[in-house]
Parts: sequence; structure tokens; C-alpha cells
Amino acid sequence: MNGAHDFLVTNSTFIDQSTHVTTIVGGLGLGRLRARSIPEASHDSSARYPPPSCHPGTREHYIKSITEWTASATSMSPLILWLKGPAGVGKSAIAQTCAEVLEEKLGASFFLSRANGWDDPRRLFTSIAYQLAMKSKVYGDLLDELIHRDPTILEKSMPSQFRELLVTPFHALTSEPHGLSHCLIIIDGLDECAGIQAQQDIINIIGRSARENSTPFLWLICSRLEPHLVATFSKPEIQTATLEIELTISRHLDREISIFLTDQLAEIAKRYGVKQPWPAHEDVWRLVELAAGLFAYAYTVVRFIDDEESKEPPDRLATVLALRHHVRLGCHINHPLDALHSLYTFVLTRVPRKSLTDALQILLVNRLLPHLVKEDAMEEGFPLAVPSIPIPVTTGYLDLLDLTDEAFEHSLRCLHAVTTTEDATNTRFCHASFLDFLEDQSRSKEFCIWSDTSVVLCNKLLDKFDEVYMAKGPFRGTYPRIPGSRKDTHLTSLYYHLSRAFISLLELADLNVCRTRLKAFDFRKLCLAPLGYLSIRRVDKFIENTQKLGLLQACPSRNFKNLLLTKVSRRPKCHSYVIGSGEGKILITVSYNREIGSEVIEVEPWSVKGLERLKTRL
Repeated sequence: MNGAHDFLVTNSTFIDQSTHVTTIVGGLGLGRLRARSIPEASHDSSARYPPPSCHPGTREHYIKSITEWTASATSMSPLILWLKGPAGVGKSAIAQTCAEVLEEKLGASFFLSRANGWDDPRRLFTSIAYQLAMKSKVYGDLLDELIHRDPTILEKSMPSQFRELLVTPFHALTSEPHGLSHCLIIIDGLDECAGIQAQQDIINIIGRSARENSTPFLWLICSRLEPHLVATFSKPEIQTATLEIELTISRHLDREISIFLTDQLAEIAKRYGVKQPWPAHEDVWRLVELAAGLFAYAYTVVRFIDDEESKEPPDRLATVLALRHHVRLGCHINHPLDALHSLYTFVLTRVPRKSLTDALQILLVNRLLPHLVKEDAMEEGFPLAVPSIPIPVTTGYLDLLDLTDEAFEHSLRCLHAVTTTEDATNTRFCHASFLDFLEDQSRSKEFCIWSDTSVVLCNKLLDKFDEVYMAKGPFRGTYPRIPGSRKDTHLTSLYYHLSRAFISLLELADLNVCRTRLKAFDFRKLCLAPLGYLSIRRVDKFIENTQKLGLLQACPSRNFKNLLLTKVSRRPKCHSYVIGSGEGKILITVSYNREIGSEVIEVEPWSVKGLERLKTRL
């Protein structure tokens, strides 16, 4: 919806890696820092355009409270403001609006998003430091020198990064005017950050800094009321440094939701030439009643009605109003998002079956592969396992699902009510609650991406393994071929995407229906080309799922060797397993990788001769 400035949209899906370019003023150190940051997550990045923001005449009380806090803050007052509330109440829109209103006072902003892959805790403080370096030359020059002298700063733990990128430099600049005193740093969607422990660590690190005045910043942190976050913010040492503002799903917001709906529907009527008077005043209030205090519902309704293909806004409004018979309203509502979930269900039921199947598979792959590696990086010889950017729409990505460009675009265009598409390489979710809905089978039912969609994708990936290794061209010892041309690079890229998606699917989905085919799968195909390390979010879940399928068992002999090596070399503990059966089995080793900062899986053949026999057969 061009020109719309709404109030609550977070989370996007597919972002072109070339969308946000910042000129690096400085040398090699700042260049390395930018490479370890996520510029797409800043408030003014083109990847988030048009950004969510508060509609005129709405959320003014909260914006005023935040701006007054920034204006009156001293070293003796709370330096952290926690803006908290459930999904859909407009936290991200308020954060965005504050970033725009307080542009001159803003030091940095980071809008976390699980769906986009902007959720890596190791890139939070690096991103903040880079943005601050662009604001202050004296700080940027010092940081450039520090990183140039010791590039390993960027690979250290979060507490060490915070200390060496923020605390130490500003301590050194105490006597120099750097222009960043009491500047505002916004962190939105903390609950979207990968890992509960990482979320708690971020609060503790910032809380300690605010308590000790070790950095000259004000911190606006926005998140849902997750139990572990509530517990961390409730610690006495954090509470003393924190001011809290809670957003609620409240009927007190009816007037503001009415303002938004009235203005947006009037704009739609003007654009489509709808005969006046439309909409009727009572219809607007019926929508307000359906929203029941939830801004996310109002926003989704507007996007549904604003359909360029149907060009019949009155009919689509009537369709939405008909949904009220299926939703309990007001104080009798079963769940705060019932109305929104009913609307999501309705949107999905109107998508043609083939397009819906494709769209759900696209969304599932995006969930499985939140980070991919630039093909350029592969040409330059960078390790394949280092996560860098959200999924772009590349040829390899489309080939993974056997989709043409046209089919891909059409599938996502059918979801226009819940996604925003700038072009073929930039499509994102309008709100995080849509991904939550798709993952919760009790609410999305047959549309859940972990039910039939995951089974279909599993079979498609297994088929794709056969296709990749039957690629045309002379066999030179490994398949896919080692990069030497763009075509070869694409083949290697597809192999990596395929292998990572397959491992992630085993980790996250219930694939009992595919048990027979998985047991017959030749896992040696994961060893045909160097994969490096495959990062994994939940090792315990991967082990549990693959053991249930009868695919995985511990390898005592290798684990004894691992134990000896750990004691002798003091390397991180690791555990080895055998996955697969017969000649098709391989060895996988799970360990913690310090460079990547997460648990990883390394695959290797059970038998070198067995792998050679497979290569010969291929």
C-alpha cells in the first residue's frame, strides 16, 4: 500500500542483499565491522521501506512519554525504557516513529526479525557500533584503529564485544567531544533474537552499563512479555535502571483504530473511484468491534480490502464484515488474536490451491534457511557455513522448489493481504503474528507449515538430491563441481541450500510420514562436496527427531576418541553419531563453533571407500 504509514508491522521475509548500501568512511577496521553488522535492520534501511509508523492521531501519548524521557534523562535517571506488550499492539510502529521524530538524537536502531534472519545476537552490538561510527568521526576513527589492530574483537562473546566496541572507546574519548552523549539507541523485537539466553544476556549487558554509566547512551528496548524477559527485567539491579511502559490490547484504543480505518478506507475509496458514501459509519464501527483493541487486525483488514486485482473494495469489505459471525467479540473473546487468526484463515482459503501450496513451501523454506551466503562470497572462497544475509530470491533458491520466477511472484502476490512486495527480490511479512499463526497447528490447522507442507517439502528435497548429482558435465571427484564459473557457483550454492534445508527440516518438523523414504536415503550424498559446518538451532530437537525416526544412534568409539582429544587439546566438547543405515550411513559430529558462535554439525563419510563407490556409481 503505497504511502501508507501504519503502526505495527514487523518482520519481513525475502530481502535482496543489495538493498541497503552505506559508504564506509574509514579504513579496513570499519569495513570489517560493517561486514559483521546487519544494515538492513536499521530504521531507515531500504529493506524495511516503507517502514511501519504510527498513523497521525494515534499512539500520541506513548510517543510523547518516550520523547519526554529522552529530553529529561540524566545520569541519575533510568537510562533504559522497556516498551512491552503482546503481539499486534504497535510496539514496532511506535519505535519507528520515535526513531523518525528523534532523528537528531538517534544514535542507532536495530529492528530484530526472526523471519528476515535479522536475529543474530552476535551482530547486534556490531551493528550498533557501526551506526554510531557513522554518526561520530572521532569515535569511528578510534574504532577503525582498534579493529584494524585486533580483528578478533568481532568474533568475541557479546559481553566482550560490548566492552571493546562501546565501553572502552567511549572511556578513551571522555575528554573529547564525540557528539553522542545521551543519544538514543533503539532495539525493537528483542523476543525475536535467536536464543532465550542471548535475549537475557543482552538485557544484563545493557543493564550493567546503564547502572555503571559505562556508556553515554539511552536505550529503548521493545519486546513481547515473554516470561524469561519479564523475569530478567524484574531483577532488582535491572529494575533500578529501567522505566517501563506497557501497551495492552484495550478497547480504549477504539477511537484511534477508528481514525486509522476511516482515513485508510477514504484513501482507498478515492483511489478506486468508489461511489460515495462509502464506507458507512456503522461499517467502520463494526470493524472496530472486530479489531477489539488490536491494531494488527485493522492493518490486515485494510490490506485485504486494498486489492489491486479485484478492484472491488465494497465487496471485500462486505466479506470481512461477514466474518464477524465466526468470531466471539468483546470481553467474550477466547484469545486476543482470535479475530486476526480468523482473518488470516480467510485470506489463505481464497488463494488458489496450487499457488497456496507453492506459497506455503516458500514460507517454510524461509523458516528453515533464515541465513544464506552470498554467491559472490563463494566465488571469493569464503567458508560456506558463515551466515550472512537473509534469503534472496536467487536462481538456486527457486530451483530448490522447482519454481519459475513467475510462479514465485504469483504465489506471494496471492498473499498481498499479509505480505508487502516491493519487487521480485523484496517481500516481507506485514506482522510477526502471521508467521506465529502458520507455525501453530492448533490455530492454522491445515495451513500449518509443519504439517502437510513439511511432508511435501521433504519429498521434494529428497528428489532434488538425485537431480543435483545428475547434473551434466564431467565428474571430477566431487559433485556438485567446485566453483569455477557462475554456473558452477550456482550448482554449489544449490547443493549447500539443499543440504542445509534438509538438516533443518529433520530438526524442526515431524516427518514420521516420510520415515520409510528417509530410512532408505543415502546420507553419503551429504558428503559429496565440502559443506563446512552446518549451523543448527536446536541440537536436542534434531537428535530427538532423528532418533524417533530410527535414523540416528550414538557412536561410542568415536565419542571415546572425542573425549581424549578434549582433555589433551582442551577443544570444545563434541559428540558423534551415526545417521543412516547400511552403506548409506555417515558420521555426524555436533560441537560448539567459537567462530560462528553456535552449535554446528559436521558431516563426514563413515567409509572413504564407500563414498568412492557412490561417486563411481553417480
